[in-house]
Amino acid sequence: MAVDRETRLKLVIFIGHHKVGSTALQIFLARNHLALLRAGILYPSVESQGMAYNLAHAAGVGRDDGDLPINLREPHNALAFRMLSEVTRRKVPRYHENLPHSRQMFAAIHNQIAVFRPRAVILCAEVFRISALWRLA
Repeated sequence: MAVDRETRLKLVIFIGHHKVGSTALQIFLARNHLALLRAGILYPSVESQGMAYNLAHAAGVGRDDGDLPINLREPHNALAFRMLSEVTRRKVPRYHENLPHSRQMFAAIHNQIAVFRPRAVILCAEVFRISALWRLA
């Protein structure tokens, strides 16, 4: 799966509107993160709970086919809500608990890219569409 350093990394950002199947796509990506990774596509975790679940899955232990925790199922919504909270001073929704600062979340993504060297990275969050996020640029 290692990619030559001269190969450009592709970034795929899904910014879906609510009610277009974003959650179904996020569940598919989360449940298939290991197969995607083997194919050179990273669907990155952004916090420790997601990383722990993905590590357990890779090791073949501790993960079932039940409901996924929301921070694993929708990691990039968590990132978007954290970014939005840092800009607007609004609270992150309670269902996205115990999130690190967005700098740590981006560092987690960066570290996964450095270790796995994927051809592509997928970020998927309908919350990215919120216009206040783009004021960060």
